[in-house]
Amino acid sequence: MTPRKTETRLAILTLTGVVIFLPIETWYSLTPGLNQPSYVITLLGMLLLVWGAFVSLRSRPTLAPGILGSGYAWTAAHAWLLTVGRVDTLSRDVEAQGSSEMIWMTAAFTIAVTLGLAVSLLLIVELQRKTY
Repeated sequence: MTPRKTETRLAILTLTGVVIFLPIETWYSLTPGLNQPSYVITLLGMLLLVWGAFVSLRSRPTLAPGILGSGYAWTAAHAWLLTVGRVDTLSRDVEAQGSSEMIWMTAAFTIAVTLGLAVSLLLIVELQRKTY
């Protein structure tokens, strides 16, 4: 598969993932006792991902994974914090912030965005290799 096809697929998967994850995270964020600044950070990461996906899709036939990579870096870093925080909350048996199903979904999201970060970094390296 060519780098351009890989980037296009990553951008489409990114938009699909945001459409699925953001409403669920928004619903979960309405739970009493949730740290609202955490949701704002998640929302900013999703906006970066959407912006990067659109820039990537519009840049054909050249590669433009930079903003998409930034969105994945931001979102992956915050996703790891969310996952660890939710596991800690569950281990303390605090019921105000959700169930184990939400922790598994957050962990799956964390793995997905970390893989997206890896692919976007490979695309950035490929772009740099082609320009020199």
